[in-house]
Parts: sequence; structure tokens; C-alpha cells
Amino acid sequence: MNKGVKFLFCGILILISLFMGILLIENFSIIETNGNAIWNLTGKSTTQVTDVSVYILPLSAPTLTITSPQNNKTYIINQSIPLTYQVSGEQAVWYNIDSGTNITISDSIFFNISEGSHTIYLYANNSMGTIISQNVSFLVNSTRFQIIYYNYSGITKGNSTNFSNYSYENIQNFSNLILENINYGKILFNQNVNLTDTQNPSDNLINLDLYTNISSNRIELNSTALPNLNKPSTIWLYGLTFSNPEILKDGIVCPDSICTKESYINNILKFNVTGFSIYSADEGPTAKPPAGQSGGGGGGGITTTIITESFTVNKNELKIGITKGSIITESIIVTNTLKSKISINLKERGLDQFLILNSSNIELGPKESKKISFDIIAREDVIPNLYLGKIILNEDGGLTQKEVFLVIEVESKGALFDTTVTIPDLYSNVYPGQEILAEVKLYNLGLIKRADVSLEYTIKNEETGETLSTQNETIAVETQASTIKEIRIPKDAKIGRYILYVKTTYDEKVSSSSAEFNIIHPFGEQVYILGILILAVMLTIIFYLIKRRQSPIRRHNLDKLIRK
Repeated sequence: MNKGVKFLFCGILILISLFMGILLIENFSIIETNGNAIWNLTGKSTTQVTDVSVYILPLSAPTLTITSPQNNKTYIINQSIPLTYQVSGEQAVWYNIDSGTNITISDSIFFNISEGSHTIYLYANNSMGTIISQNVSFLVNSTRFQIIYYNYSGITKGNSTNFSNYSYENIQNFSNLILENINYGKILFNQNVNLTDTQNPSDNLINLDLYTNISSNRIELNSTALPNLNKPSTIWLYGLTFSNPEILKDGIVCPDSICTKESYINNILKFNVTGFSIYSADEGPTAKPPAGQSGGGGGGGITTTIITESFTVNKNELKIGITKGSIITESIIVTNTLKSKISINLKERGLDQFLILNSSNIELGPKESKKISFDIIAREDVIPNLYLGKIILNEDGGLTQKEVFLVIEVESKGALFDTTVTIPDLYSNVYPGQEILAEVKLYNLGLIKRADVSLEYTIKNEETGETLSTQNETIAVETQASTIKEIRIPKDAKIGRYILYVKTTYDEKVSSSSAEFNIIHPFGEQVYILGILILAVMLTIIFYLIKRRQSPIRRHNLDKLIRK
């Protein structure tokens, strides 16, 4: 058979195959039955009809794991408990607490909850409708153990440990505990600690506010009251002004066997310690001038007098939440920084109906520290609201004066909603005329129905108590609700520190929360923009001068070419 016949024969076979394929797939249809994805292909071969069913297997079920809360654990803080989870292959995720209302979520959340036993049910589905679920049961018992750490939970908390993320079992073997004040310094405990193993374990309490102090050039931990925290640690002191700082322990140079300096960069001193007392820094020895050189000129000189503060206070602000008919005892620690005895006078301003000072004067010996306690009383007839004031401390006959601002939020007894407000760091400093953004979360603490809740947003100057802005809105809440509130600052607002106070009212009962922010002068930004404009103008002028200088040269070269 020659090649031409072979090619002809092959071509006929291909045409026959194509014709049969068209006959086999004459009719084609797709049928989805109840989400089972049954695909039907119907065709005919010669004179017979054949049904072919193709089954597409459903997608694999999503995977779901709850990482917090932990199963069968006890939580000692009933606010801002995290619900965290890992999920894959999901179309939607939702949860409920104690078989209540289902709430759809897209990421981890925080929730508030009442005391007692609870179960969280978490669900996920895929696009085929396959649903899986996980659940954890846990106990909330705020009397089991109490951690007082207001100084490390406010606007200056930095990377301080958030204890609401952890169970009672967790805090008995806690790793990488951090206490930080972003203005002054930080402690990182390098060994695991048992927070419940204090000097007096039977009181079920650890008071980090009272027995630790992170303030200007000072980090202190009372190792007698907190022996469980007397561990090797890394310490950072922020905002130092020394050229060559040396580490002090209890006011004297710390030996190398206790303190090990790691670095001093950008006015931040980092060092390791073997245990705790009072740590600070001072200017270290400077190199002597080479032989033959004098340390200063002859003749007259200038005498510089350095004024040293005679005392320090461990807190510059206290935020206090209290219900009507309650009494709370708070305290501050005052430290004499001098080597001589001093007397300090105390007085309150703006809070005479709430604040009772136990003493109007204290005496402090050289380098002595003393705790000053005072009572906050919210009487039954007080109106739930925000109240601002201060404690003023003056050295008797001296120049040093300190102020401790008090932010008091009075709430109703038996409030059915809990309120939290957070101002993101991006909005912690704003200019007049700009907007601040606040995230407000409401948690239903026992109401079993959907409710319309009234919210009032008030901005007050912390120093003067003057109201800058007030706004109102109503939102619907089932188990919880979250809203983002934008508030424009008036263009004529004064520079200073302000409080955003959010008051929630339902059935004439009030709960509240507040957050701080600063209104700053826009001068810095204006200078920055002006500098860019000046630079742009200068570059334009330089470019113009260069081009102008090059023009005669080009004309001269062109004339030479023409003459040639």
C-alpha cells in the first residue's frame, strides 16, 4: 500500500471517529439535586439511548479547632475573654454561648460573660452545606484569684501581659510575663512564675499596682510582698539623658554579679538582673582628658545649679470604676529622692463628694517611700456619670509639686450591659479639626431579648473638666454588639489631654467606659510640609541655574558647527 492510500485510509478513520463522538454526545444536561451535585449526560449511539450519571464527590468538611477559652479551665476575669480558633475550608463561622443566639464572626473576638459555668459552641460550614462544630466548657470565678494591674492595662500598657487571656491554671506556671509602661520602661521575667504564690497565698490576690513601680528612671518590685516574682529578668529604662549610664541598685552602683548591661541605644538602657529591688541609672564615669590637656579654661567660669525633684509619685493617673453605694480604697506611693527629711502636703481638687484623704500631710525620711491610702465613696444618691479631679502634692517650703489625676466612672447597680471603648494607637494623638475613631463594644450580661440601648459619647478635658463634645445614638443589642464611632474634634479645641466617656443606658441603668487621647498642636506637621515645599523650590532653582549655565555652551558649540 503506497503512502497516499495510507493517508486516505487514516483520514477516513478520523472522520468516522469524530462523527461517532457527535452522536454519542448529542444531548447533555446538568442536574443538581439537593446539593448532591449529580451530573447527567444523555446521548445515543446508533439507535440506542444511554444514560450516564457522573457523581461529583462533595468538598471535604472544614476543619475547626477552638484555642481559647480552654476546656475545663477556670477564668478569673469575666471581661474581654478571647474566643480564638483555627479554621480552614470554611464558608462561614458562627458561635453561641450556652445554646443562645447564634452570632456570625469572621475573626477572633473578645467577650464578657457572667460568673459560673458556660459552654461555647463554635460552628463552621462549607459551600456544600456541610457543618461541623466544636465546643468547650469553662468556669468563670472572679473570687478564685484577683490580679490588680490597672497600671498595666491602660493607654500606657504597651506589651504588658493581658491576664484576661489566661486561665487560673495558666497563671500558676506563667512564662514570658511582661510589665511595661511605654513612657518609662519594661520588665520581662526570664523564668516561669506562679502568680498565685505570693507572700500571703490565702488572700487569693496579687496587687501588681501596689508592689511594682515603673516610673521615670525607676523600676521597683517589692520582693518581700511578691517573692514569686523575684526572678532573673531583663529590664529596660526608657527616656534616659545620660551619656554613659551606669546601673544603680537601691541608689548605689549595682555589682556585675547582679546587674549585666546589654545595651544603651536611643536613650534606652537594657540590662539583666538576678532578682529584684529598686533599679535606676545615673551618669557613669567619663574618660579623663589626655595628659597635658586641661579640663577647662582659666579665668572666670559659669556656675550651673541643677534643681532636683525632692520626691516622686508612682502614678500620675488613676482610673476608677465604682457602683453606686460602694467604697473603694486606692493608694499611691511617694518617695523622697533627697538625703534629707521632707514634708509633703496633700489636697484634693474637684472630687470633694467622692474623695476622702486619710492625711493632709506626710513626713518622709531620706530616701524613704511611703504608701498613701485614700477612699473613693459613691453614695446612693450620686448620678452615674464621669467625674474628674486630682490629688495635688506639694513639698512644704520646696519647689516640687506633683498631681495625680483621678478619672471616676460611677455606674448603676445591676446594669444589664457591660461597655468597653478603645481608641486605636493611630488616633491617640490628633490635631484640632481631625477625627478620632473609637471602637465600642456592648455585652449583654443577662437580658434574654434584643434590646435598644442608648449611647452617649462625651469628650472632656482631663485638666479642666470642660466638655468639648457630646453625641448620642441608639443601637440594637442581642448578646453583644460592636460599633465604630467617628467624632470630629472642633477646630478651636485647646491642646491637652482628653477623655472619651461612653455611657450606656438601658432601663434607666448605666454602665460606662472611657479612653484617653491627646489633642496636639499641628505646628510640627506644618513645619514638615513647609520644609518639603522649600526643598522643592530650592531644587527647582538649582535645576534652572544648571540649565541656564549649559545653554551658552550649547549655543557656542552650535555656532562652531555652522562655521565649519
